[in-house]
Amino acid sequence: MANLLAFVGPSRGWGAEKRFHKILGYFPTFGVHTFALTTGERLSQDDGSDSAAPKAKPTTFFLVLQGIRVVRKVPCDAVYVYHAERANCIVPSFIVSLIARKPLFVVLHDDSKRSEDKLPFVTLLRANIQGSPFPFAIAHTSVSLIRRMAVRWASACFCPSEFTAAYARGILKARRVVVTGNGVDSFEPKPISTKKFEAVFVGRPDRGKGVDQLLLAWKQVVQHIPGANLVIVGNTRSKSNEAELHLIIRSLELENNVILTGYVDDDQVQQYLRESRVFVFPSRREGFGLAVAEAMSAGLACVISDIPALREIFGDSAILVPPEDHDALASSVLRVLTDEKERSALELKGRELVRKMKWEDVAAREAQVIRGATRRERTGSEENDYRS
Repeated sequence: MANLLAFVGPSRGWGAEKRFHKILGYFPTFGVHTFALTTGERLSQDDGSDSAAPKAKPTTFFLVLQGIRVVRKVPCDAVYVYHAERANCIVPSFIVSLIARKPLFVVLHDDSKRSEDKLPFVTLLRANIQGSPFPFAIAHTSVSLIRRMAVRWASACFCPSEFTAAYARGILKARRVVVTGNGVDSFEPKPISTKKFEAVFVGRPDRGKGVDQLLLAWKQVVQHIPGANLVIVGNTRSKSNEAELHLIIRSLELENNVILTGYVDDDQVQQYLRESRVFVFPSRREGFGLAVAEAMSAGLACVISDIPALREIFGDSAILVPPEDHDALASSVLRVLTDEKERSALELKGRELVRKMKWEDVAAREAQVIRGATRRERTGSEENDYRS
């Protein structure tokens, strides 16, 4: 049995957070017990961690103190951080692992910091100083340096795809990289005779997810299929983002054809998926694409962006379109909506693909690495390199 101090950020139901809760829920089955510290609001899901673990305030100093306290009290064998891209997760976890001299395990979900991480440290510092007040520039640069050091020195860096793993190895110079994949909840398709929506999008509705291209494409879809409805499921980052989204919808005269749901729970997400004909996901950047896997599990044909991670995971089971080409997106959506034979074939391919994606398998792979590293730490035996 290995005891693990896990740092978790606010739970908003996004892909990375959902993965964290799923993995922690299965860890005890494979001999890993977790003690979770939150870096923001309280956990809102059953994640399998110790319910008596302290709930920390969102300050690095307090998190470090609490982390050291938990490591010494339990004691913990290692530190685990689910989101290496976030400062409020990676900074305190790295500091605690150094002070306590415990192995650090990081989960790198995507390459969102690629452009920043490619810059030499001095170049990044100069760029930050030019673009913001000196104290903020120093803080931002320091966080970037800590992230690079943490991933490079971690006992293992877990990645959901080969694309993300290549980034960890090539850009961040991670010593040990393990591709553990992702799982998906089983959403058995429940046939509904009348579909309310021609298409559905699930995710954070912003530019990064390609929602601007989706709306431009939907304008063309409506011109060919008057009354075609698109439902966008997910909450925006802020009120200003939400206002901007409404402005785009009004400017395209799509008020009667686009429904914004805001945040909904998993049961409601499944309901929207069942009530839709096609899943559309024109994201510009992904490390895996959990929303696509969930849509396939629900039995939907998928039209998605032709970007590395989505191509790697779903390429043979979905229609791929260039992320900046809303004309191609509209054409592909129209084709799937009007060609029942192709739509049925895509639905079948998607369901067959995601049947292989099991959360317990992902947890088992990570747990095996964690137990092995903590065992070597206790015995002082030589380390092996874990590479997929």
